[in-house]
Amino acid sequence: MISIEQLKQSLESGAKLVFAKRLNEKAQVRSCYVIQFDRRKGFHIVEQKARQIRITMENEGGVYFLALKDDKIRPVTEFGDALVRELPEDREEEIFQLLPRYDFTAQVQAQRLMKKIGYFR
Repeated sequence: MISIEQLKQSLESGAKLVFAKRLNEKAQVRSCYVIQFDRRKGFHIVEQKARQIRITMENEGGVYFLALKDDKIRPVTEFGDALVRELPEDREEEIFQLLPRYDFTAQVQAQRLMKKIGYFR
């Protein structure tokens, strides 16, 4: 299992943590919520489309697909807690569907994690 310190170092190096999905009216994934690090803003949550996540995987630091629940980080895909740098486009929707839905609980869990890893603004 990835430690908070390892996750922090990876996020500071350009990786992103994809932790929740937002669905459209047809129950397809419209976008995902991501924790990322910015030198000016610190750790923060942003909403990103599949294309933006793919760019991060291929050109930046990669992504983690992890669910945050009860102050625990748990893997939700077959990638476990490994850094993902490549994802077949035909499986994107399937993998994004495994993430929990973004709601108030997901937001609170993400904020708790950001505090643990040194959130500042």
